[in-house]
Amino acid sequence: MSYKSTITLASLVLVATLATACNKQVASCADRTSSVKATWDQAPAGVKKDAALAHFKDAGIAAMAKDEKACIAALDATLASLK
Repeated sequence: MSYKSTITLASLVLVATLATACNKQVASCADRTSSVKATWDQAPAGVKKDAALAHFKDAGIAAMAKDEKACIAALDATLASLK
């Protein structure tokens, strides 16, 4: 195998690995969204639930923008608001 072929193969493996990692992160956000939504649904009505809803909406916006970090941060803020 030539040097260029080895570099090309290594690049393809790296891209495939990163794509797989990104797909797992998106699923993580989706999974967390479901569990946070269930927690929010069970929370009693009031100021805390209203504040949590604002964060939950931010998480949805981040998910639509495919911003994993912002989505998870907003989901964490949602849970923190419910405490």
